[in-house]
Amino acid sequence: MKTGPEAYIFHIAVVAEWEAAALAGEYRVSTLGATLDEVGFIHGSFRQQVERIGSIHYAAVVAPVTVLRIDRHRLSSPVRVEKLEGGSQLFPHI
Repeated sequence: MKTGPEAYIFHIAVVAEWEAAALAGEYRVSTLGATLDEVGFIHGSFRQQVERIGSIHYAAVVAPVTVLRIDRHRLSSPVRVEKLEGGSQLFPHI
């Protein structure tokens, strides 16, 4: 069982989408503008990647956003750590 920094996965979410998911009991957003059904997984980051991902992909978002800290040991879905197409960094995907 990992207890270090990789014990948590981080996910940037639009607050309104996260609040709607809390009411519905299920979060199905993969990333900004894409659903879990469209992509097949929820994009995550490790702690050191959050700021960069936020500044690249969420810089133009005017709606409030939040960073979710997800305890990977509480997930019922698998986590795969993999590279995005054409990339060299590893990211956790739920």
